[in-house]
Amino acid sequence: MVKEEKRHTIKKENSETKKNLAMEDLAHHQEMERKKVSVIKENLVLLKKMTRNQQASQIILNILEKKHLKVHQRVEKKKALVLMERRSLKVEVTDPKALPSKNTVKKELKSKTF
Repeated sequence: MVKEEKRHTIKKENSETKKNLAMEDLAHHQEMERKKVSVIKENLVLLKKMTRNQQASQIILNILEKKHLKVHQRVEKKKALVLMERRSLKVEVTDPKALPSKNTVKKELKSKTF
């Protein structure tokens, strides 16, 4: 009888030990799952931030490109205006011998081509 009681007690202790180990394993597993979930949430938040930053960078880049194009267009317009102004200027020749008075006489030179 004593042997049976000892066996019964040992079986009971083994059973309780197994239950405790199973409970500890379950608790550990749940803890690991919670950590995984929190890491995944953090990664999603970081991914959203990165996406927003990338979109902001693209917007800024587009604005800068448009600004560059506008500046380039202004420069080209100024160049065109300067060229038009140069073409419209006439060559003025003043001859000191032909100055009867203080007023200058202006003559247009006609280019002769052969």
